[in-house]
Amino acid sequence: MEASILVLDIIEAYRIPLPNGVIDQIEFARIQFLPIIDHFVTKNETIPLILPAFPFKSPNTIAKTLGVLPDKAEEVSLAHLNGICENIRQVYSPGARLYIVSDGLVYNDLLGVSDGTVYDYGEGVRRLAHEKEFTNIRFARLKDLLGMQELPSQMSKELYEENAPTFRDQLVQRNVPDSFDPHKEIMSNEDAMATFRGYNKFLVKDLLLKPCFKGLSKTATKKRIEMIALQMITRGKAFASAIDKAFPNHIRLSIHPSSGRKKFSISLVNGEQKSSVTPWHACLRTSLNGAHSFAYREVLQSDENLELIHDKTGRPLYFREKSDLYNLGLDDRVEFNNLYPTGLIIESADPSLSLKDIDMKKVRSIAELNSPIIIRGFADTTDRESFLAAARRLGEIQPWLFGDLLEVKDRGRDERGMNSTLSAEPLPFHFDGIFKTKTVIDEDGLEKFESQVPRFQMFSSIVPAPKGTGLTLFASSRLLFENLPSLTINDLSKFKWTCSTTSFKGVKLEHIPLVIAHPVLGTPCLRYHENWPQSKTAFRPAESYIENDEQGLTALLDRLLYDRRVSHYYAWEKGDVILSDNISMMHTRTAFKPGSDREFWRVHID
Repeated sequence: MEASILVLDIIEAYRIPLPNGVIDQIEFARIQFLPIIDHFVTKNETIPLILPAFPFKSPNTIAKTLGVLPDKAEEVSLAHLNGICENIRQVYSPGARLYIVSDGLVYNDLLGVSDGTVYDYGEGVRRLAHEKEFTNIRFARLKDLLGMQELPSQMSKELYEENAPTFRDQLVQRNVPDSFDPHKEIMSNEDAMATFRGYNKFLVKDLLLKPCFKGLSKTATKKRIEMIALQMITRGKAFASAIDKAFPNHIRLSIHPSSGRKKFSISLVNGEQKSSVTPWHACLRTSLNGAHSFAYREVLQSDENLELIHDKTGRPLYFREKSDLYNLGLDDRVEFNNLYPTGLIIESADPSLSLKDIDMKKVRSIAELNSPIIIRGFADTTDRESFLAAARRLGEIQPWLFGDLLEVKDRGRDERGMNSTLSAEPLPFHFDGIFKTKTVIDEDGLEKFESQVPRFQMFSSIVPAPKGTGLTLFASSRLLFENLPSLTINDLSKFKWTCSTTSFKGVKLEHIPLVIAHPVLGTPCLRYHENWPQSKTAFRPAESYIENDEQGLTALLDRLLYDRRVSHYYAWEKGDVILSDNISMMHTRTAFKPGSDREFWRVHID
């Protein structure tokens, strides 16, 4: 039962705010779904989730969206949803699987969107999930809700368009009684009323450009939109009923704000202010610090601080905050790709470019705002002297036990005075340099150890680990603080912690502040080392604890550091160079097969 409760807690962490004036009834959903989850946990099976979503892009591509096909907004949302399942896997190893069933054909004719457009959008979303390896996501169609198994799972566009009217008709006929009155439904059901109000709000912009609305008065427009919204309530009732029948043992998720009585209403984007805005009604905005949010196209394109980013074919993808930092003097020979939940890829489009061509000072400044930075496709990244020369252009290299450069690879039991770094074991979450110390005199005149923490770590990927292993996780302080469930940064700032190890000639660090200010940005940063007792390693442990922790803060931080909303799970590719801010970010490593050739180089920079 404990694992089942943790699974519920993870799902609930993705909830969006309640509609105005609605009382929170999430305990009813927890009571309803806990036995279902526990059923799968008892059998050690994957937990199924179901989400009606990704219908089609808003038909108003002038004011709301960038086009009719999926773009960067959908990519970020799918990554966010895939992360729910991965977070569940952290507490329950079989994990979860999310089934997305599109409601596009349920409503598209009411909004003047063709069946073919719905098909193209749905196929695009499926391709995105496949290309980005969001392996926890599956898709279902209306035919699956209606039990039409005679139709193939992979439907051609022609077959889809041919059967779409039948799907719609059968959906309503089978799932809504003749006596159903949408007016009574919204008056007696606060979740239906919240959905109805949401429909009225977005339909104004969705239908603004339709010929049938031109010349109508405000009163007539309002009346027609309310009529369409009521039809959507009826079809939504049929759709929800069909889902309940077809997926009775799935955990019900929703993108519509609700009381939480019958479903978990979740956000489709990470962020401090969780929003019910969806990628098919808006565009993605990415800030210089890597933060993602959704907003209408007309709002974003009127902001002179933003620029529209296109893919290689010229198709618009998302809006990005303007900055001269993106000007590396290489024109269109490099491409920038913002990552979820944090980080940036700088990729060469010209095979003749090498590390020496990159303005590393600008890369350093970007890394302070949005780490990790992955430099990909450049020549000479596995040449030792070229790599060290690039590091020196970033700042002064900080040597340690191993000199300027550490070759990180599995050396078996040869720990070389360190801990399990040179093994195939997983590592604790940490920041580099914690055990690189000097002796200082404190305010009481006593000697103590003080860490000499480098500003950055820089890596070069020489030999990647076998696929899916040896990942490096980069956790963002900003994202961790944004996803705190109850405590604030001020609450965390009151705590200190102690850490000790017999590695590195024996070190004990006491009363370390849990939160410090970034030396350049002044932003709050987490300073912490995950407790790593002997039970977790065959090497020398690192014992760590938060002083006076009576609130379960240690367990909370340990869980959030591995949270997919907080950490970028980086899979190494040969030749990649990675730069990460060692103050704002923490990092760790997952295990890989002992004896593997996995190797990367690491340097520390001031």
